[in-house]
Amino acid sequence: MKKISFAVFTLFLFSSIVFAVEFVPSVMKVSAPENVQYSFNGNELTIPVTLTGTRGSITLLVFTKDQADNINMVRNGYLGWHRVNKIDTCIYAGSPIPMDIGSNNLYWSGKDNDGKQVPDGVYSYYLWGYDSFSERKLVTRFIDAAAWKNDRLVAKDYQGNMLAKPVIYGVDEWSSGGDEQGPISRTKWIIGSDPEDEANIETTTYMAYYDICKYTPSPYESDMFYIFTTDNNLFGHVRKYQYVPNGESILETSWGTDGEFTFSIQTGAGWWVRTQSFDYGGDDLLVATNTDHQGISTVADLVFVDAQDGTEAYRIDLSEWWISIESGEAGGQQSAGPNRLDYRNGLLYMGSHSCCWKEVIDTTADPTDEEEYMRWMNGNGDYTGDLNFLEDAEMPWVCNDYNSNPFMYQISADNNGFVCFPCFDMGAVSFGLMAPDGTGLGYHAFAGDSAGEREDKGEIMFLCDDTAYDGFYTDNNTGVSETINKSGYWFEACDSFKGVISSKPVAVDADAPAAFTVGQNSPNPFNPSTTINFTTEVDGNVSIEVFNMAGQKVATIMSGFITAGNHSTTWEASGLSGGVYFYTVKSGNASKTMKMTLLK
Repeated sequence: MKKISFAVFTLFLFSSIVFAVEFVPSVMKVSAPENVQYSFNGNELTIPVTLTGTRGSITLLVFTKDQADNINMVRNGYLGWHRVNKIDTCIYAGSPIPMDIGSNNLYWSGKDNDGKQVPDGVYSYYLWGYDSFSERKLVTRFIDAAAWKNDRLVAKDYQGNMLAKPVIYGVDEWSSGGDEQGPISRTKWIIGSDPEDEANIETTTYMAYYDICKYTPSPYESDMFYIFTTDNNLFGHVRKYQYVPNGESILETSWGTDGEFTFSIQTGAGWWVRTQSFDYGGDDLLVATNTDHQGISTVADLVFVDAQDGTEAYRIDLSEWWISIESGEAGGQQSAGPNRLDYRNGLLYMGSHSCCWKEVIDTTADPTDEEEYMRWMNGNGDYTGDLNFLEDAEMPWVCNDYNSNPFMYQISADNNGFVCFPCFDMGAVSFGLMAPDGTGLGYHAFAGDSAGEREDKGEIMFLCDDTAYDGFYTDNNTGVSETINKSGYWFEACDSFKGVISSKPVAVDADAPAAFTVGQNSPNPFNPSTTINFTTEVDGNVSIEVFNMAGQKVATIMSGFITAGNHSTTWEASGLSGGVYFYTVKSGNASKTMKMTLLK
């Protein structure tokens, strides 16, 4: 009897271990030479490309370089509805090329998209790729990737340090009432946890009116965050809270006026107009929108708020572009303002879920001068995000007609400025893609997508912070049988790369300070020792720490003050088991994480 009991216990223990499976994605890494020489003589250029982690489809793009000051409100695209300003622009965009893991080649004829030979000079080139072969992998079953919830991915703390594992902040109860406040529940999920284990959920609640905006962590303090809520009395409220895990968060009454910044809004908070959005608007700014998406409002404002003291900094009026009913030359009736925002590298990316209009502004430029802050705009799209260029478009001058463009609930940008958005009810496509200047790169499908009837593909976000979890985070609305459990967040691999093409070797100023760089450890894989090379830009404290796949720190290789320059250190790992590890090098506010493999 004892033997049987022991066997049952052993089986139970083994079952528990087997089913406690962490989420470990196959992260894609696209790499190529930072500098490529080309004679611009009409011969074909070969660019070697290395793909690690997973196979995928890679697109080559060639851009002007350092010409932004000479590019002023240039109009191109279908009927001139695409504008670029003070930003380098795309002269060539290739088609996606399937590639396997390992060494590959891409080829460029030296011609632009009009078939003309590109003149001798210096150009930027981009590689963008995603895994078009593998079906999505479940991240968590317990936060739904529903478009209207405006979830957020966070990979760094308020000091800019990498978290051991990134976090998804979702919304459980995603709205309350416009007349009276009610409890809003925010859900926190640490990426890498067992996707099927509900015990990994952490929540916090707070009081609000309508609230479907992004949870926005404070850039100054740990465990503080901002929200944006709107009421039926035509007021918007930006509030600051202290995060309380699995409890009720506390309003920070010393911020703003009794804990909030309040401003009047143009329309009420009913279902069809409560589309205000919220994000970062700069290093010290928050931004809220005073807009709607049904053409009711006569105002389309961006309201910038000082994140430190809760006072208004300034506003930008977008009415000319988002509201005016003009001829097709201007894109036609818009949605009355953006209701989807994403902030990255000083740029604010704006879109609307039922409108083809997209706009990008530079939040570091003069906010009173559109010709200074605008970077690119798409009226009725640059052939991507809009269907009005088709001959059978039902309402070619109306941007928010459902038969003229797909629903595009979210907008997300990666570190190189590529923009993705989901495509509702367009058949077997998963997302649309635009280049860093807004050039349309068409629609793309994840493996397994099919043309389901009115399939709600409404969420897709980039995570691109040099983590072990970088990639797409999206829904799993594939269009296949509804008997399949599609709930939760899902992962698909992607990556982008930027380099230079020139007819001459790129000169390096020997007297210039070295930038912060971290090299791939060598050898890799290794057993039992490996060398890590890195460069620091300034004198200061440097740390090198090693983490296992669970995000646990297993070693500190270096911690102390060093001078600026090139450095090398060797790590001896004979006491650890074989497997994948990650090393993070930190120097001041800069940090980078790399993957390495220990063989045993």
